[in-house]
Amino acid sequence: MKERTQKTSKNSGSPVRTAFFLFAILVLGLGVRIYYLMEAAEYPNFLVPYAGMDAVYYHELAQRVAGGDILLGKDVYWASPLYAYFLGGLYALFGDSYWVARIANVILGVGTIALIYSFTLRFFQSAPTALLASLGAAIYGPLIVFDTSGLNTSLGLFLTALMLYMLADCLKREKRSFCWLFAGTASGLAFNKVGQIGIFLLLMCGWLFIKRPFEPEQNFPVRNDLKNRLQRVSLFILGIVLVIAPFTMRNYFVAKDPVLIGYNSGLHFYIGNHKGASGKFINIDGLRHTPKGHVFDARRIAEEETGRALSASKVSSFWMNRVYEFIRNDPAEFFRLLGKKTLLVLSSYEIPGNDNYQYLKQRSLYLSYFPDIKIMLTLGLCGILLGFLEYRKLEILLIFSFSYSLALVLTLVSWRYRMPLTLVLIPFTGYFIVQIFEAAKRKTYIMLFLIIPLTFGAWALTQASTVEEQYSAADTKRAEARMAMSERERKILTQLKTDTSLTDKDISSLLVKQAGLRKRQLDIEGSIDILQKALALSPDQPMQWRNLSGMLKRLGRTDETKEAINNYEKYRKSRRSEKRKISNSEE
Repeated sequence: MKERTQKTSKNSGSPVRTAFFLFAILVLGLGVRIYYLMEAAEYPNFLVPYAGMDAVYYHELAQRVAGGDILLGKDVYWASPLYAYFLGGLYALFGDSYWVARIANVILGVGTIALIYSFTLRFFQSAPTALLASLGAAIYGPLIVFDTSGLNTSLGLFLTALMLYMLADCLKREKRSFCWLFAGTASGLAFNKVGQIGIFLLLMCGWLFIKRPFEPEQNFPVRNDLKNRLQRVSLFILGIVLVIAPFTMRNYFVAKDPVLIGYNSGLHFYIGNHKGASGKFINIDGLRHTPKGHVFDARRIAEEETGRALSASKVSSFWMNRVYEFIRNDPAEFFRLLGKKTLLVLSSYEIPGNDNYQYLKQRSLYLSYFPDIKIMLTLGLCGILLGFLEYRKLEILLIFSFSYSLALVLTLVSWRYRMPLTLVLIPFTGYFIVQIFEAAKRKTYIMLFLIIPLTFGAWALTQASTVEEQYSAADTKRAEARMAMSERERKILTQLKTDTSLTDKDISSLLVKQAGLRKRQLDIEGSIDILQKALALSPDQPMQWRNLSGMLKRLGRTDETKEAINNYEKYRKSRRSEKRKISNSEE
């Protein structure tokens, strides 16, 4: 016990100096994010995001929350609503600007840096490792991008880091079993936002039951050992339930369907696991690749194939059953797909989703200065392998690394979904660097010689996948097209806002163009709303009524479709009548 205390104090350094360095790192992290935020503010998609992005979906949900729609409608949640409620509260206080979302993410990002320092210090018991980890988080390129975006990733990373901190803190305060209730609460919040940690939470429950509450050398009584284990597990599970239960109760209250949180898991599982799947998000026939498209089309396809109306849970089960059928019919292909996704998890290419990190680095010389996944993945893997030498104090981080990677392999891989994994890769990177310096200081040459092939092997593993060669050019082209689309829509909105000489007909013409852009972005719902405003200002546009009827029909809005068709016929006949009059007058 004395040796452990001496080792901890030796690695902890001066508290004042450590606090100064941590403060400097937090200021650095805030500074680099604010600078990139100012740079990104010049991009066309800053205030006019591509309509198919999650940022637009959560922005609209948050506006509804801020407007008083606390239950968010009368259907089961599609995805976790936590970010919508978080953002809705901020919108109610500060207004519904994308600036509010981005500034909030910057603050969450700085909080994540502090949490990474805190749980790293508790797990590794080394101030240099914790400071290096926090420094890595402060200057890690993908984190900077997400912390200045309008996406919900920063909240998920913050809550996952909070969960790891609470777990580390509970280990430090082992005699107080009640702290596991708070760890469970933090875990429930993290699960609400990052569903992939579900496997980790299951393994944690087993770990808490198997692991003895106290170390033997501490001479704590062990006759109530089983009772203490059950108490820890029960409090941990209770904390999780307390956070998730309100969402489940809401789903049952509004739709009589006891879905845990959201019902998108079935579709996402199918997108990642079907014949022809690549392991990343790909287009499915008949399914729009947007959040709103997933909500509507997933149900429409399921109901058309089953021939009956389905509840949200049945829709999710429909897509799940498709996966099980695929596995039964072609298990060899399924396991090949799992192998392909394993390489995707270990790939040094950030698979794009809403944003493309490689493309953003091309646009920004500033962003290209910061380390990315190529460094963190290589050094982090080396740190994880070395971490097995001290597995007793790093068990939770090692379990998280394995379970989260497994969750990605079983579902989908993208750089946004892989981001929580960097919460442990960054500390293990710091640990690996510290081990190198300590080996050099102690002149442990055998250790240094082992580190060289270890690093090379980890680097080779990250380069094994050909993902970048396969997708890089197409992904970049898609990112450029999305940016161009945002630029065109921004120009339209700017003209509508600043040009006071526009007539109703001019405004209608601009709105028709905007509706067309939204349709090309597969935002059919948004295109309908904008086109309806355009036709209210200038209804004598038969072709636009025809376009409107087609989109309404696609969404199954029968009554509105009939009205649009009637208006199309009405104004088409009116146009023909005018042409006849003009022709007769000319004769």
